Amino acid sequence: MRSWDPVRKLEKQRRASPADTKRWLREERELERVEASLPSVQWKMPSWANLYRPYVKPPKRRPGRPSKRAERERAQAEREAAKEPVVKRPPGRPKVKRPYTRRKPLLLSESKSDTEAYCVKCRDRREIPDPQPVALSNGRPALKGTCPVCATLLTRIVKAGKDTAGRSAAPAAPVKRPRGRPRVKRPYSRPKPLLESEGKRDTEGYCVKCWDLREITDPQRVTLSNGRPALKGTCPLCGARMTRIVKAEKTDQG
Repeated sequence: MRSWDPVRKLEKQRRASPADTKRWLREERELERVEASLPSVQWKMPSWANLYRPYVKPPKRRPGRPSKRAERERAQAEREAAKEPVVKRPPGRPKVKRPYTRRKPLLLSESKSDTEAYCVKCRDRREIPDPQPVALSNGRPALKGTCPVCATLLTRIVKAGKDTAGRSAAPAAPVKRPRGRPRVKRPYSRPKPLLESEGKRDTEGYCVKCWDLREITDPQRVTLSNGRPALKGTCPLCGARMTRIVKAEKTDQG
């Protein structure tokens, strides 16, 4: 089988070279010489063109039974075609006005007294037997009772402070304070502090309980967290703690 290696190599080189060129003709002659030199050559290696077979499309199958999906789609299409077309109303205001008949107003009997109220079941005015003056949730006075015919609850709003059938109207509901901050500022007067002394001494401090300047009892010189010097002590009257910031002591170097 090793004797076929040069043949395969030359076949590969010939396929890579352009056809009808000097190099291609030289390789063709060399290939013929090598094939003739082989002792037992009974079969010639087929060329690439002979090995290639064009693709032949297989014949189509005969149409068989349709699928269930196709049957459902066909049945749905038939039902849609059998339906009558529904005329949709165009969007917007209709151009042709439709006939409209207005209802007649409800005819009620004339009001004879201030204790009559409208009954929603009888659809007429009825006299309220034994009306009770009440105040509604919005604060308006009203009369409540029952219908003498169907026993439905009757309510009639009346004017404030008006006597109806010898009964006084319901008292006005208490005025609730509106939610939120009041718009009108309330009068506020802060008590004036009792500034009897003028703070002439260096050992006086302001007492937050007495609201006045007091002499600090047993003052102690301390340094605050911010580094400033101060005097601390107590009030001689109420015993509250007092603090007074003082000037830093001057030194000879400073």
